[in-house]
Amino acid sequence: MCLFTCIGKCIGLTFKCLGKSCMAMCRALCKCFCNPVSPGAGFFIQIFLYALFQGFNIGTDVGIFFETTKMYSKCNALATTIIYIGNTTNVTDHIYCFNSLSNVTQGHLMDQIQTLQILQGVFFFFICLSGGIYVVHIAVLFPNACRHWRDENFENMLAEAPAYYQKILQIHTLFLLLESVIHDMPMSSLAIEMCAQMWGIGGVNCWECAASMDLLPAVDQSLPGCEKWLGLLLGSIALVSIYKGILPLYAWIGNPFCWACYPLRICVVLPAGFLYCVLTLAPSMGVALNRLFVVEPSMKKEMGTFADTIWTFGLFFYGIFAIIALLYWLLCGKCICSMCCECKKKEDGKGCLCC
Repeated sequence: MCLFTCIGKCIGLTFKCLGKSCMAMCRALCKCFCNPVSPGAGFFIQIFLYALFQGFNIGTDVGIFFETTKMYSKCNALATTIIYIGNTTNVTDHIYCFNSLSNVTQGHLMDQIQTLQILQGVFFFFICLSGGIYVVHIAVLFPNACRHWRDENFENMLAEAPAYYQKILQIHTLFLLLESVIHDMPMSSLAIEMCAQMWGIGGVNCWECAASMDLLPAVDQSLPGCEKWLGLLLGSIALVSIYKGILPLYAWIGNPFCWACYPLRICVVLPAGFLYCVLTLAPSMGVALNRLFVVEPSMKKEMGTFADTIWTFGLFFYGIFAIIALLYWLLCGKCICSMCCECKKKEDGKGCLCC
């Protein structure tokens, strides 16, 4: 009996200590989330986190570009190498690949190289364009956030804030939208298409091809380093897209520079962030379903369900937006224009705004 009593007391004390520890952690979290920081800090922290994630985004673009450049050099060397038959001086253009050991020539490889070179050029153009926009974006926002770090006007509500601060938020939102159109959508789609080319469109894969059977890799190497960079790119684009979808509603329902109330407001507007993320990634998931998974079926096992879901919901919401825009133009635009009287317009010397 004494032993069972001691065991019961030990268990009771253990749960009591755990309960107190959990309560202390909850109080610490509540204190952290409910106490405001210095004026302007909320806006500055938000800009800093965005700059960090978007910079990482650009960095993954550069990583994919260098990975494909290494791939291009290997392919070009293999496609231009003079291949001799055995120990003779006879020349052949036949090469050996891990998954297709016959009927592969240097001409097939050269076709893949030319396509990859075009994709690389377009990808590099978008890297420079989106990188320039990112630098301008940060150069505009950071000095203003630092200059007015202790300005009490940061603590005002959005409707009461001076026009200067409203302009900062508007410029930030416009840059976010521009970066989605210039960077997120095209770069994610291009990266997936480039990886599809690297992993062997038409069964030709430079990572698994060689001039002779002896030089072939011992194991299947169909998933090179591009897989790592592609995962990082899509993950970072998803995180930044959620932030972009959250920001407008987050600012609209309250003070955009308030740190104390942000957990509740984030929970309220989080669905908008996920919706924006789906709309941003939908084009790239379409490329993955129709190009990448055909070339590399193992990738379908890893992200097939995710890609199907994003692509389906993306098409659904894009269709809804298209129908709404069409109905608005047909029902509102034409009806309003038809209500304008030509005689009255001539007499007043005014035209109809929508015509």
